[in-house]
Amino acid sequence: MAETERRGYDIDPDHTGGFVCRPIRGTDRPSNHSWGLAVDINWRTNPHQDELVTDMPFWMPELWWQYSFYWGGWYRERPDAMHYEFVGTPQDARALTVAARTSFPASGQVISNGGFTPPSESDGFEAYVTDANPGQRKLRSGSAGEDVKFIQRALGFPEGQVDGLFGMDTDSAVRDFQRDNSLVPDGIVGPRTWSVLLQ
Repeated sequence: MAETERRGYDIDPDHTGGFVCRPIRGTDRPSNHSWGLAVDINWRTNPHQDELVTDMPFWMPELWWQYSFYWGGWYRERPDAMHYEFVGTPQDARALTVAARTSFPASGQVISNGGFTPPSESDGFEAYVTDANPGQRKLRSGSAGEDVKFIQRALGFPEGQVDGLFGMDTDSAVRDFQRDNSLVPDGIVGPRTWSVLLQ
């Protein structure tokens, strides 16, 4: 959370919570908040509803995903923009904690962040589009950049829909492409999917 705020997103402690023993809404099953595996951030400006509404910058879900926190804004039904949920193992948690401490030392200087450099919010939309060349990084829902535009064009998106944001339409098109090319239809553009796309 400290790194998220250092990069420019203000987390309101009065509208953010993590470890809460409660059931999943509408059920009697414990939520992952009960185990300390989920956190809801700024619930007033990132509601859980039918349409995605969020004030989070484009880089934030990708930053959290680098540490195995899945963003609820990626849910296909009823996006939960406030929600981040750890999806790794206890061993992953230990290794990722060490990686985070190495990447984000107490000085706040970023030593390594996986090649993704988020801008400040004052830079505007274009700043969220990175200059990565096609095939250089793994892409998935939540990614943004020129390489996402490349994918969208390669998959036949009309120019008016080429926005460089890996959203639901791009995810669906990638999965269709993967199925059509006998690849695992996971929606992730990794080395195998890149190699077929770049042919």
